[in-house]
Amino acid sequence: MTAHQGPTGPNGPPGPFLNRTERTRRTQALIDAAFSAPTLAERRDRLTELAALNLDLVSAVTLATARRYRGTPLDRDALLCHVTSVYTESILALDAPLDRDFVIWVTPVIRCAIVDFVRLLPAAS
Repeated sequence: MTAHQGPTGPNGPPGPFLNRTERTRRTQALIDAAFSAPTLAERRDRLTELAALNLDLVSAVTLATARRYRGTPLDRDALLCHVTSVYTESILALDAPLDRDFVIWVTPVIRCAIVDFVRLLPAAS
């Protein structure tokens, strides 16, 4: 496995940075395990692991997408908290295996969460 320790993030100690192939493999394994789990509790556990596995990806996509709002003062921590919450809820709400690549599925979820966050900001006078 090609991974190295990353910097300490907002969610705890550093974890391995995974290359795309390894992330895709682990993500698909967790999705498969979630939807073959015999109980709802086990499914939720696998989906929670899936959400945690991809948090660094979600942060990177969030910050890259948020650059579009350069003229809008965004609280980065509040934005990441909001997007992480929406992302986690979306993962836990999955009721069938994904029919496409995880990154393709998660990107619109993140974009919608950012748009919702920006809409909640008070209008500049």
